[in-house]
Amino acid sequence: MRLITKIMPKKSFTLIELLIAVTMISLILLSLYSAFNTGVLSYKKIDASFEVHQEARAIFNRMEIDLKNSFPYKKDLSLFKGTNERLEFFTVLNIYDKDKIDTQICRIKYQLDANSLKRTAYIAGATIDDAILPAPEELSAVIKNIGFEYAGIGGSDEEAFIWQASWPQDNTQQNEMPLAVKIKMTLTGRGKEEGNSIEFSKTIPMRQKNIDDSNQNTL
Repeated sequence: MRLITKIMPKKSFTLIELLIAVTMISLILLSLYSAFNTGVLSYKKIDASFEVHQEARAIFNRMEIDLKNSFPYKKDLSLFKGTNERLEFFTVLNIYDKDKIDTQICRIKYQLDANSLKRTAYIAGATIDDAILPAPEELSAVIKNIGFEYAGIGGSDEEAFIWQASWPQDNTQQNEMPLAVKIKMTLTGRGKEEGNSIEFSKTIPMRQKNIDDSNQNTL
């Protein structure tokens, strides 16, 4: 009996099927890459924003410590001076030297120089001698602008205090300290966020206390 062998053709992919498969795989890989890239960019954006917020918080904390410990230089002369971009006053600071802490009276000056916020501490003999210029400390180099406002006593019961662009504004405020200092500053972003601006604001109440007159009211 003669066996008739039927040769079955081998199955294989056609060129069209191969192109469709390659296209589908490419689309899947492209979607995965796009999702991954979006996640990385979002993380970098959040990280840059977090860094700017941390920097602003550190600046505010530093200013608050200085202002909370501030006091009038004399009973009849506070020597608290402030403009929109500059601030100067006397305060008490803890100076750390190795394992020893020394409390000293200092004159602190905050000033915006271009995009750099600088803090200068005049210690000991330099507190009232402008000829001695300590090296300023740079708190931030990404500040677009900064503004200070000062709360003074209002002229009526309905207006307990008023905000001023400078301190003192007249001779009656020469021996006084402001009730509070309002700080507004704008920081520019970094990295991918460079060019974007974030605004921050903080109001710091002042302790109305004189170094040689402890009977003054405290805010």
